[in-house]
Amino acid sequence: MLVSRSHTQDNGLIHIALTGISLYGEDAMLLKGIHRYSRLTGNWLVEIGAHDVNAFSLERLVHSPQGIIGHIHDSQIASLLKALDIPVVNVSGVIPSQLPFPSVIMDHERIGEFAAEKLLELGLHHLAIPSSPEVIPYEFYTQRLSGFIRKVEEHPEITLHCLDYGVETPDRFFPPKSEKGQSITLEELPKPCGIFAPSDREALSLNQDCLFKGIRVPEEVSILGTGNLEPLCEFAHPSLSSIATAMEQVGFLAAKAMDLLLHDGSPASLTQLSGPLRLVTRGSTSQVMVEDPLVREALTFIRDEVRNGINVADVVRHCSGTRRALEIRFRKATGVSILERIHRLRLEHASELLLDTQESIPHIAKLCGYSNPEHMSRAFRRYLDILPREFRQRARV
Repeated sequence: MLVSRSHTQDNGLIHIALTGISLYGEDAMLLKGIHRYSRLTGNWLVEIGAHDVNAFSLERLVHSPQGIIGHIHDSQIASLLKALDIPVVNVSGVIPSQLPFPSVIMDHERIGEFAAEKLLELGLHHLAIPSSPEVIPYEFYTQRLSGFIRKVEEHPEITLHCLDYGVETPDRFFPPKSEKGQSITLEELPKPCGIFAPSDREALSLNQDCLFKGIRVPEEVSILGTGNLEPLCEFAHPSLSSIATAMEQVGFLAAKAMDLLLHDGSPASLTQLSGPLRLVTRGSTSQVMVEDPLVREALTFIRDEVRNGINVADVVRHCSGTRRALEIRFRKATGVSILERIHRLRLEHASELLLDTQESIPHIAKLCGYSNPEHMSRAFRRYLDILPREFRQRARV
């Protein structure tokens, strides 16, 4: 046994070790959530251990921890931690079979599906994912890509490409014998095209590659990252649109599970968060890509006026056509109706205000173009299966 179990220390502090968790990327949000919960307890001493979890790194912990929160990637690491005979909570998206610890994780496949939905809303007929050495080793990146692929394959009119970054595309990214598994370069990519990157770091790299190769973003290529890490997103030219995930919430709930274990509680064996997810729109996806000029005009009008309470009749009037003809062309180009597009944009704006401000729900409904709060509540229930108040509470835990 590497460390001994002890529920109290002379100084009254409870020592919690974090293992396999880095200080960067989405892990920084995980740490933020853990820190937020630790402040509620008032008596946690948190030690950040090595990024790589193994017997050597566990031996190097400065003090004997009374609990460990960490990324547990495989059964060997799980066995090492089990031998410590102390409470452990897993936050890795990869769950080894028969893991003897509770886990709090994100639904990474749902993140990929959400990314596909948002790029499809741009009216693109070509989408792509990167295959790079940075992506392949991380299993939860693969899960995000798998979710993206599955959602895109529901639309046979969309062509999915794999970008060649100098490595062979693993079979797990694309189904065997699928022509979609053939890799192409950025220069060869049909334009316009939307690219999903499973991390903001990968998205920034793609953005810079486009810049150096003279490929215009977003006019030729739209890029969508994951994590909404503001420094990385703002370093890009133009700035990167990104999916804001629930990683901070994962950290908070993992710390809460640890607190229950320390006090002889019994947290759930698995807590899987599917959201809330939201798209933070910046320059890299600001271009409407549909080929039909009338539908492009309709989409631009909706984007610019959605907060002003517009309806389908307003869109038809602006585009100077018949409602039936516009509806048919709009659905053919985007896969959704005009009304659904209006609803989804309003929901995006309302979600951002619910999470980023303290404004009241009635005021947010007014700012987003809803005639009353009840209409906004019905839209949240229909499209997100949750009420606005619950959406805000769940995000803030």
